[in-house]
Amino acid sequence: MVPDDTVIVDSAEYEITSPAWALDAPAEQTVPLVFASPHSGAEYPASFIAASRLDAVALRRSEDAFVDDIFAIATEFGAPLLKATFPRAYVDPNREPFELDATMFDAPLPGYVNTASPRVAAGLGTIAKVVTSGEEIYRGKLRFDEVRRRIDSLYYPYHAALQRLLDRTRERFGVCLLIDCHSMPSIGGPMDSDPGLKRFDAVLGERPNQLEVTRDDVEVAASELLDVSVPDVTFQGVQLPNRVDTIDRIQLGVEVVRALVEAGL
Repeated sequence: MVPDDTVIVDSAEYEITSPAWALDAPAEQTVPLVFASPHSGAEYPASFIAASRLDAVALRRSEDAFVDDIFAIATEFGAPLLKATFPRAYVDPNREPFELDATMFDAPLPGYVNTASPRVAAGLGTIAKVVTSGEEIYRGKLRFDEVRRRIDSLYYPYHAALQRLLDRTRERFGVCLLIDCHSMPSIGGPMDSDPGLKRFDAVLGERPNQLEVTRDDVEVAASELLDVSVPDVTFQGVQLPNRVDTIDRIQLGVEVVRALVEAGL
């Protein structure tokens, strides 16, 4: 059952932390923006590391390390930043709740599980089979009831907090822009569509079926600081509660190369 976390506009009324998420809140939200960092979580359960064939350093290859630190400045401009505390290698909140690879489990999965998505095929479902370098994570098979506990205790509370931030922002300002913050390697990896190719400093993308708001303006403004690409393909990463597909809730995905993130931009 999803906890009834309270997330509203003024920082004094925010519930600042839960086991699944942490919130950097401005003194008062003054802009219709919400920032989210779903892949920078670094609290690795000991049981997860014990069940993995990889060490803690290798597991962190999937992590968007320091992205939450880079975008923490959002609060100085009147916007909140929501951060997942758990690592994406353990549970990936930018997926459907049950995108799972059936070959990873010790028994058949329930019928509602999506076992056929492209992300599952790539080994990067809600419970990842591999880290982004392509190395397999687990020593043995997983039990669905244990995975279900992860999803119930981490995935759903994170999304409940995000949904409430979006709803409150839209109620106050009439529109809400979600900035979903990520990092990427400077060179395409073996699991990517651009293996071995040098990447832009940053890539911007929007969700399908939404208003293309200020696309050119965003590209021009960002390119003053970085080598930026705005691809023709839509940004498919995040899985939002209730599907963000209306013009009063808009999403922009931001991917920054990790070398710049680690250097503090």
